[in-house]
Amino acid sequence: MIEASNCRHIFTPQHQKLYHDNSEFAQSPQAVFLNDTIRVYFTSRYRDDKASYISYPSYFECDTSFKVLNVASHEIIRLGDLGTYYEHGIFPFSPFVDENNFYAFISGWSRRVSVPVETAIGLAISSDFGHNFSTSPGPVLSATQQSPFLVVDGYVKKFNGIYYMWYIHGTEWIQTDVSDKIERVYKITYATSKDLVTWFPSFSNIIEDKLGVYECQALPSVVFYEGSYLMFFCYRTHIDFRKNSANSYQIACAQSKDLLNWHRLGDVCFDASDKSISRSYPSPLVINNQLFIFYNGNDFGKFGIKVAKIKSLL
Repeated sequence: MIEASNCRHIFTPQHQKLYHDNSEFAQSPQAVFLNDTIRVYFTSRYRDDKASYISYPSYFECDTSFKVLNVASHEIIRLGDLGTYYEHGIFPFSPFVDENNFYAFISGWSRRVSVPVETAIGLAISSDFGHNFSTSPGPVLSATQQSPFLVVDGYVKKFNGIYYMWYIHGTEWIQTDVSDKIERVYKITYATSKDLVTWFPSFSNIIEDKLGVYECQALPSVVFYEGSYLMFFCYRTHIDFRKNSANSYQIACAQSKDLLNWHRLGDVCFDASDKSISRSYPSPLVINNQLFIFYNGNDFGKFGIKVAKIKSLL
């Protein structure tokens, strides 16, 4: 059992002045430790002139007691031009620091006609240590014959001189009688690189299903802790998950010794300090030799970001 305790709600977008004044959500917190400060990137949303959502990244900084110190009030990366893979938004936004170089892997999305969305993963570069980023119009990882759609959620770490990216790829679009929406199924996979630009995907689904072949797995995030690699991710059913709490996202953990073979340990069990019914988009961070996860609670992060301490992995 993976136990989480001492949950705190640390950031509420409705209580902050963000770049777009009409912003909603603080989704997919991605935390990095910078000296004595924690910077947490997240994705917010605003509505365009068609009353449709546009998603954009931002960040706040907090101390090790998780008190918010400041919030970005500027556009940290410009969204894509007409027809580009990130024309309608970036979600999620994953920072990556390597030998004093500050990067981010962006999940760009654009609207489609027959299905709601298409996605791809791009590389963004910062020249001021993570306050502003620039990127090229094209992605570094996108649809292939083996992964025909929904390449997204890229999370990168460097281990033993090799860059690993864990991400998700779509396996099926489904239209059912249960939902008035066309739903998607996606699984966790990985790719490797030596230069952060050219990636070699494995195309294999590396996390066994708990809910069957239609289980949706999202946002894999990996940390080395107490002698093994731990992957935190969220999963849900493919239908009736927006309003039905029994089918909504929950956070799980998998373990590996070699970064290639993963064993699913089970769900993260939260104590009574967290009243959320649904939990999603985990980001692990080691602070003073203790493991914490940042995550979203109900409604996919509409009401902000929480943090909890991982108490036990047994």
